[in-house]
Amino acid sequence: MDAQRRVQVRAGLVRLQAVLKSERASPLEEVSVAGRIAQEAQAAFVFEVKAARSAGHSWERIAEHAPGFGPAAGDDGAQRLFESLASASGGGRACVSLRCGSCDGVVVDRGPYGGHPSDAEQGHRQECARHRRDVERYVASLSDVPASPSTGIEPGAACPAAPGIDLGFGLE
Repeated sequence: MDAQRRVQVRAGLVRLQAVLKSERASPLEEVSVAGRIAQEAQAAFVFEVKAARSAGHSWERIAEHAPGFGPAAGDDGAQRLFESLASASGGGRACVSLRCGSCDGVVVDRGPYGGHPSDAEQGHRQECARHRRDVERYVASLSDVPASPSTGIEPGAACPAAPGIDLGFGLE
């Protein structure tokens, strides 16, 4: 969290404590101050989650450290965390925009739903070391998956075309 945001949150907490300790404070004043504090705290939370993603931490890892989203929540906290921050974007898919801490590219993050990192995050620069590392990990994870017992095709292998079937690419 940047210094200015920390000062704002701390000042809000001090105001809240003062209002709550004051005998003259009305319940409506308390609601107003508490609401402003909640807004500042939510903004700080969003800022910090995006900063953690920018630094390359996974949604799963961030959820482990976010109150109410960790393993004790009993469901996929990473998906709930992403969805709590996501905004609707073109095509109806949810996303979070952030700046990559490695390549400084503006990245559209589509969330922790698995699949190839290039499908989940668009906007990294071609030379991005973090994105390249994520892709390498993903490709390596495919080699850990056994061949499909029904087809015998290894994960990541090219899909063989059936003989005599015109795929429309002039490759038959």
